[in-house]
Amino acid sequence: MQAQGEPIAKEALYTLNGMWCTSCALAVEGVLSHRKGIESISVHYPTATLWVKGAAEAISLDTLAPGVKRLGYRLTELEVGADAHARLEQESRYLSLRLLVGSVFGMWTMLASLLIYAGALPNPTIEWVVAWVSGAFSIPVVTFAGWPF
Repeated sequence: MQAQGEPIAKEALYTLNGMWCTSCALAVEGVLSHRKGIESISVHYPTATLWVKGAAEAISLDTLAPGVKRLGYRLTELEVGADAHARLEQESRYLSLRLLVGSVFGMWTMLASLLIYAGALPNPTIEWVVAWVSGAFSIPVVTFAGWPF
């Protein structure tokens, strides 16, 4: 039962874009749960949704979005099911491309490093060239495949 003059708690459901793992969901929950006026919060990673309960002004999109943006995510009104499915499919294809690039270039980086460490190359000049090629192959792994993390 609510006390006299105490504001009625409201609930809201939003879409949370840009999460890559459950740790992302936990980070958003952790930051927003300490805000004044929020009673309860839950982020569901598989559906990319954020449920929040609390005072109306504390759970409004305009109040929560800046805090979420500082973490690197985007909070929007709840998406229609078909729109959410299309967005998640697009994100999945993009992550698959990142995995492919990271795997291919990472494999060649490791192979070149293995040749150097095993002493399988005939002279130091070739080792130096292979080391630079290995370094060049690591750039797409770090910059493209690893960027979201």
